[in-house]
Amino acid sequence: VVPLGEVPDHHAGIAEVGELKQQALGHRQDLHALRAQLNAQRARVEGTRAERKPTVSVQAAGNTFGEDSLVNNTSWRVMGMVNYRLYDGGVVSSRTAAARERTAAVEAEIRSREQSIRNEVQSAHDDIQVASLRLEAAEGNVERARRNVSQINTRYGQGRTILIDLLQAEGGLVKARQEALGARAALHAGLADLSLAQGRILQQFGEE
Repeated sequence: VVPLGEVPDHHAGIAEVGELKQQALGHRQDLHALRAQLNAQRARVEGTRAERKPTVSVQAAGNTFGEDSLVNNTSWRVMGMVNYRLYDGGVVSSRTAAARERTAAVEAEIRSREQSIRNEVQSAHDDIQVASLRLEAAEGNVERARRNVSQINTRYGQGRTILIDLLQAEGGLVKARQEALGARAALHAGLADLSLAQGRILQQFGEE
């Protein structure tokens, strides 16, 4: 999406809507935050599940006695221990279930947010297309109204028409220009909405 200060009058430079949606899903910081939250929740699930796994520890020690260097007076001791929680009253299971529920909730929120972003991009893209067609038609009307004013003004100068015809032609030109201005404003608003849907405006403010 082009910067807002350089918006085009028509949407020829706008990418396809599918590409715009993918860009939005990659740029939106709120979606990135949800994904980071999901990773944290998944780590919590693994952490709670790990509490049910057995733990193994190994210890080794050596002792040397006597002063005779010709005799090996060193003894070694190695001990291994396995710790496994046979019963915890369902504490770990309940923690794991709660963590999984929170993970599922975040996953659902991510899916909902992704669909919302796609809808925002689609709506903005549709508005841009409609506004571009409106602007193209309005600019054609302005050009025709301008030629009409010029022709009637020439005839009026030659005394071949009356003042009311010239005033009506000029009023039509003013109306055509107003329609073009409204279409241009709608196009710029659509481009701004598209930038916002893609997270571009918020990103620019954050950088500033």
